[in-house]
Amino acid sequence: MAKSRGKGRRKKSRTSVFALVTVAVIAVLFIGATLVNSNFLRRRMTALEAAGVKLTVAEYNCFYIDAVNDYNNYVSSYYPDDAASMLPDNSRPLTAQIYDTSTGQTWAEFYDSMAIENARQTAAVYSDAQAKGYKLSEEDETALQTQLDQQETDIKTYYGLKSMKEYVRLVYGGVSTKKDYLRVARLRYTINAYAKYTYDGFSYSQEQIDSYYAENKDGLDTFTYRYFIVQEESVSYSDFDTDEAYATAKSEAYAAAKAKADGYLDAISSAVASEVEFVVSAADNDASEEFTDTTLVRGFGEQVTAAISDWIKAPERVTGNLAVIPATEDPETNTGFYVVYFMSRSANDYLTANMRQLVVTPEAVSQSDYTGEDGQLDVLAYDDALGQAQAAAKEKAEALYAQWQESGATEDGLVELMAGNSSDATEGGLYENVERNRSGQDITVNNWLFVTDRKAGDHTLFQDTNDAWVIVYFIDNGPLYSDFLAEARLREADYTAWQTAYDSVEVKTRWAFKLRANG
Repeated sequence: MAKSRGKGRRKKSRTSVFALVTVAVIAVLFIGATLVNSNFLRRRMTALEAAGVKLTVAEYNCFYIDAVNDYNNYVSSYYPDDAASMLPDNSRPLTAQIYDTSTGQTWAEFYDSMAIENARQTAAVYSDAQAKGYKLSEEDETALQTQLDQQETDIKTYYGLKSMKEYVRLVYGGVSTKKDYLRVARLRYTINAYAKYTYDGFSYSQEQIDSYYAENKDGLDTFTYRYFIVQEESVSYSDFDTDEAYATAKSEAYAAAKAKADGYLDAISSAVASEVEFVVSAADNDASEEFTDTTLVRGFGEQVTAAISDWIKAPERVTGNLAVIPATEDPETNTGFYVVYFMSRSANDYLTANMRQLVVTPEAVSQSDYTGEDGQLDVLAYDDALGQAQAAAKEKAEALYAQWQESGATEDGLVELMAGNSSDATEGGLYENVERNRSGQDITVNNWLFVTDRKAGDHTLFQDTNDAWVIVYFIDNGPLYSDFLAEARLREADYTAWQTAYDSVEVKTRWAFKLRANG
């Protein structure tokens, strides 16, 4: 009996041990599963690595969510009418929706591809910056903190949230913490600052600059000309029974358009004021109800339309030259003829200008405020309001100008006067390396800047062509515009080469990458 009881006890003991081991294994598996499915590992384990820079799953999540938001905002902004068909269904998992039917790529994979590329580039540039000993300056550190502080203020003001911590939890789904977000923000700010540091760091000798411009003058010289297009009547192949009939109709349309263009050329050539006649001819050719003169073009040679480029850039070209040029060399594919009037070519061999301006813009006057219930505008009242607004702007500008002159009319004094007084106060109204006829620049300002005897410290007050009153201060001359252009192109080429050098950096994903929350 004792023996039997002993065997029973051993059997019972083995069963108990087995049960305890089973419970322990289940507990370990439960704890493991809990850890894997929680954010504990996501905030500690490396998701991907590039150039020795590691990003945790939670940090990568910032790149992923930003990629989703950036793409969605882009589509919504530029294709608002088609956004619904161009974006995934938010009610379904992204992993279950196909983005590219030709490859089977899901929306989750598509967003991953953008996020991974952004993360790879960020890591590669940051690694290079670290290897070269680059660190944010005190000024950059202050700017970064100011940026983050402003963001936190905006979060509270526009989102109605209590803190950035709450914002990160809301936007990044609880996977990423404020700490993760701030590290990614620092990485991004650092690479942007390093990129600017690199861009500014390229330097070129005068010989390099001169040589580059000489080799590329056809693209960098500034050309001024006028043109309009005489459209050839459209001929559709489907409207004809035979190839011969189609070819005949096409030939007749070509000849008719050519004859019309040549007629304009003859009229312009025979006129004393041929440029005026050019605009008259363009108006006659225009099919719209109200003609707007858009014939004048001023731009770099590299921007000239291909069809007329060779003619415009020919070395024998002089002011007043006229031509009729087909849109394409092949009559069968031609769609019309350019009527072109050459005005000038500039080698851009003049000094640029550095300036500041304080702009006093008249208060806006809305026609709706002077329109009655019958829809009729009270023209006299409206014009009177416009006059009062302009008079008030003039009075303010004159008072500011007098105040500034009494204080010494210095550049610093003008900058101090900007706050609250100028509609163009960004960077103290500073414009550097300004070229003649700069796009968007008022012609009155342009003409004043580029008089031959302009000297440092000159200033004036006048009303521009937009009815604003402008105090302009001439700081000094910048480099030759040709030098400025050549150096900018050289710098852009070197900067592009610097950027593309990172394309060879590989990104490696770790097993923890699978823990990303990309739905």
